[in-house]
Amino acid sequence: MGAESPVSERVAAQAARARSPDRPVSLGEFQRLIEETHGPDILDVRNEFFSQQAGRKRLRGAVSGVANLGRELRWLLRPGPAADLRSADVIAILTQARAIGVETLRPALAEARAAGIEVAVIRHPRVAAGADPEAAVLRLVRPLAVLKAFFGALPYLRPGHPRLSRLLAYTLMVRLGLLRAACRASLGGYGGVLLLHGDCEVVVVAALDAVADRRRSICLQHGVLGDRFFPPHANAQVVWGESSADVARGHGVAADRIVIDSLGRDLAVADPAGRAPERVLLISQTHTRDYGLDLRPGLKALAMELRAEAPGLPLMVLLHPSELRTHPYDEADGLVLQRPPHPELASDDSGERPPSLVIGFSSTALLDAAAAGHYVIGIDWTPTTNMGACSMARPPMQVADAAGVVEAFQRLGRDKAFRRELAAGLRDWVARTYAPRDPSGGDGPFLERLKAMLGR
Repeated sequence: MGAESPVSERVAAQAARARSPDRPVSLGEFQRLIEETHGPDILDVRNEFFSQQAGRKRLRGAVSGVANLGRELRWLLRPGPAADLRSADVIAILTQARAIGVETLRPALAEARAAGIEVAVIRHPRVAAGADPEAAVLRLVRPLAVLKAFFGALPYLRPGHPRLSRLLAYTLMVRLGLLRAACRASLGGYGGVLLLHGDCEVVVVAALDAVADRRRSICLQHGVLGDRFFPPHANAQVVWGESSADVARGHGVAADRIVIDSLGRDLAVADPAGRAPERVLLISQTHTRDYGLDLRPGLKALAMELRAEAPGLPLMVLLHPSELRTHPYDEADGLVLQRPPHPELASDDSGERPPSLVIGFSSTALLDAAAAGHYVIGIDWTPTTNMGACSMARPPMQVADAAGVVEAFQRLGRDKAFRRELAAGLRDWVARTYAPRDPSGGDGPFLERLKAMLGR
């Protein structure tokens, strides 16, 4: 579309800086660095280490580590007995609220219970009780375990790489020790099946270490499969469809560990029905470093340029759950911000909600928007890592800048053929992502694998 936009130039410049030898931009590079510095056990906390340290100064990583450890202690040491659910056939570990946790587990739990399988849920105390009122709570009931965790992690305070915070490494390993003690109290020796939704989380590592046989474990896909999910901890990986399975196979996951089952996501696909969009929704994810890019300046600049390029354009920025505490946008600049949950991305049973034009870089929310009956367009930035995830979450149509967004919005408003063409491409994209269930009925692939693990 001619000369590169200021947004694209800023993102490209940041990517070039990120590729310097002493600043790892991919999780794989980062994993090699922390393993060389701290040894193989540090890989149990690889995701948290990456998200809190990569591309940041050591001090920021240290501050983040201390703050998160303080919260972990406050959560785990709340008064109450340790839950003992070891008589259940299946124990689901709930570590996140909303779509990542509760909504991911819900269809799987419903299928298991409908099949007569006894299922219990244990939640991390950071998840509010209202997310699942019947769930038990993970507790740390032995004060001696706190001392053991703090002293056991002392070797991680040794001096290491100049770009890595040893205090962050230490606090992460203390957290892992605390969570292992809490999981042993509730899950120690458990012989049933663990059902997970966050394979890369520290609490999942701790839960799998506590059970009798970690091979009896299933993880449900909750978002685009980025590099941070690999290698997976759970034995069976339930993925949405062939595009996700391709990503998993590309990361070396054996075919017999991959279970393709969208768990009903394929049934909730709406269509804009030829109507023109009424506004633009920008999917924000300025927190992520998964693509070797700092999306924070790029997304903010895009929002500001949209406001400047088309002052009358109805625009709303949809914040990610990880942006609740900090984000780069300012409502004083005339931006309308919405905190999650986002009803616009949910299915509309009435069919009366007008469609929007939804834009974003690479996010599960873009798939949700397409399935909810919106027009979806991607931002054409080039990642330096996480190529598989980016290709999976890449809509059929891309634009390079704010001018491209405005042009697409205006064309959707006047060109019925363009609306039909874009909607058809989005339907195909969603269909490739979410595998349809066998219309003949019977157990789905997830339930078949679960029964096989239980010997039924």
